[in-house]
Amino acid sequence: MATTWECSRCTLIHGEYGVPYAVKACQVCGTPRVGSSEKSSLDSADEIQFVRTVSRSSSSSSSASKRKRDSDQELSSSKKPMHAKNCSNEPQRKSDLPNLSPKQFYITSRPQTADNVTRTSLQHILRLNTIVESVHFNFEYDLEFMMSQYPRAAQSLPCLIIHGYPSHSPQEQILQAQTEGLHCDCKKNMRFYSVFEKLQPFGSQHTKMMLLFCTKGLRIVISTANMVREQWSDKVTNGVWVSPLFPPTKPSPAYSCKAGFGRDLLEFLEEFVHSGQKGSVMRDVVKKVTSYDMSKCPVTLIGSVPGRHYAESKKKWGHMKLRRLVPRCGSSRDIVFGQMSSISSMGTSKIPGTNQRDCAWLKTNLLRSLRGGVESSLKSFKLIFPSVEDVRNGYFGYASGGYIPHSADHASSQMALQSIAHRWKASWCNRTDALPHMKSYGRWDPESKALRWFLLTSCNLSQAAWGTEQNSGKSLFIRSFELGVLLLPNNDTTLLPSQFTNTSAIDKTIHIPVPYELPLTPYSPEDEMWVWDKQYEKPDKYGRFGLER
Repeated sequence: MATTWECSRCTLIHGEYGVPYAVKACQVCGTPRVGSSEKSSLDSADEIQFVRTVSRSSSSSSSASKRKRDSDQELSSSKKPMHAKNCSNEPQRKSDLPNLSPKQFYITSRPQTADNVTRTSLQHILRLNTIVESVHFNFEYDLEFMMSQYPRAAQSLPCLIIHGYPSHSPQEQILQAQTEGLHCDCKKNMRFYSVFEKLQPFGSQHTKMMLLFCTKGLRIVISTANMVREQWSDKVTNGVWVSPLFPPTKPSPAYSCKAGFGRDLLEFLEEFVHSGQKGSVMRDVVKKVTSYDMSKCPVTLIGSVPGRHYAESKKKWGHMKLRRLVPRCGSSRDIVFGQMSSISSMGTSKIPGTNQRDCAWLKTNLLRSLRGGVESSLKSFKLIFPSVEDVRNGYFGYASGGYIPHSADHASSQMALQSIAHRWKASWCNRTDALPHMKSYGRWDPESKALRWFLLTSCNLSQAAWGTEQNSGKSLFIRSFELGVLLLPNNDTTLLPSQFTNTSAIDKTIHIPVPYELPLTPYSPEDEMWVWDKQYEKPDKYGRFGLER
């Protein structure tokens, strides 16, 4: 049974974020609901879903208006419902995705939008090569959307879905039930694999990765986007790294995976393997990956895997691996920054005589690693997180904050973060109203404008994601699966944010599409960090005063 429907004109999604499902016309533009009267027996106009995704409407800003016009042109070309799109006979064709360096990445967007940042879409990625089998790792799935982005010829091919729900749980059953809504042969070869048993309490399978096995090689995609429609559009800002096409190895299947990217990937995948018969599915995946040559891939994976890690294993995961690889930051000029879409507890210890947490974990663990092992005060860290005004003026008003979880309890007990917080501003690429689900960290030299390094990752500001040193630094405890791509310059190249493409730069400059503006914009005294479980005094453009749960 369908739970949402999308307006064919303005793309408002009914049934999500407080937009009524059981109505006969769009609640924004009045366009009649086409071909959907028989899809649901719901008779209440108050049927509401909140947490997963966001609706879309027109915006007063010029950038939003432009993206809306592009979207209108795209959707007006076809009035077919989703199931018809799934079953189309369109041929598998190559995408016009730009040929970037492996040290670059993309920003998610619809193919029709145009701005001055390198973009891609899920559909583009899935049309780069002829796919024969795929493996998806993600936190959240909309399988109907995902399969609709595949070429028709690839929709019925083997597809493995990796998730973090308990086996046979209601959550897994709901996920598997999504296949009933697929109107093509794709569900026939779709399998599900739970890694719940590998997680620590309060941990999650948060990795967002695709393994695309193609006729001529293997392509790996690492992103910050959940596998849902809105997070692969221009409504939300996400980052996507797309690997070169790794060719099959010839003499020895293992030689390309003894070091570098290939070794890191295999070690990460092996952590997903269960013991016994249940693990045979992932063992087969690992075996297939070993037969491709990844020796020339110039980036490094930064992964987190659940468990308590000691000795050399401690240096392989989480923020401790980052500490080992990034250069030491002894310069007071350089800016060390972190941008995320969620903030959790920074520790339980409190400042004496107050109810404020001292953020000890952030200072002694993560920040020290971001600075290459150099200890520093909290003020040396620049935190990029949407303010209440950023969210209120976002594409969907306060509803944009539904994918930016930050509780009032954490905010009120960690006021030290407010003093280092910076606004989400991305006007240089027309994405200020497209609030981030992206997570990124780096170090920037404001004089040369160059990045010392940049990390695109699934890790939010969380101990569960990055890990916590324990036993006087002898072990690292991690709760979740996470994965990111570390971009480092070498002696011949410079990493330069795309914002500064007009700046005269040395040869072999690699432009990195950092969407937020540098230098950063600190919070004003009137600004406050967004929290999603609070009502506000000012309404957004839809008349809401917060998330209407």
